[in-house]
Amino acid sequence: MAMTCKACTHPRRLELDSLLATNFASNRRIASRYSLTEAAIRRHKSLHLSARLAKAAKAREIVDAGTVLDRLKLAHEEAWEILAEARQAGDIEIRLKALARIERQLELEGRLIGELRDGQTINLVLSPDWQRTRLAILEALAPYDDARRAVQKALRQASS
Repeated sequence: MAMTCKACTHPRRLELDSLLATNFASNRRIASRYSLTEAAIRRHKSLHLSARLAKAAKAREIVDAGTVLDRLKLAHEEAWEILAEARQAGDIEIRLKALARIERQLELEGRLIGELRDGQTINLVLSPDWQRTRLAILEALAPYDDARRAVQKALRQASS
């Protein structure tokens, strides 16, 4: 009796095949991510992943290569997986390296999407988030006139 390929019947097969076709992650990482064995991934890759899919993925990679941010997000996800494995294994050295990598990736991502800029500071007073928070505080204090005025005065002094 022939065995059913667990990767072929996996509910997230399209994602799995896409990762296999692009060779972005190792077979071990893919197996771990999709709760399969590395042997099942190898068998599926060699027997069931169509050569056309692999060629199409390579062509797509060459044409648009995804955005830098997309690739960074995949690398970030991989670093988090390494951190989880190191934590489970009790490997402090790898945990620290993974954390350092995650920190650098977050910094780069922040610069790419414009949240962080080298040499610039953020003016919290002009931040829409701060404006909403300030308004919420003052509205919550509306029934307490003396407290509202005191907070308003302290906020004005702090922002000048």
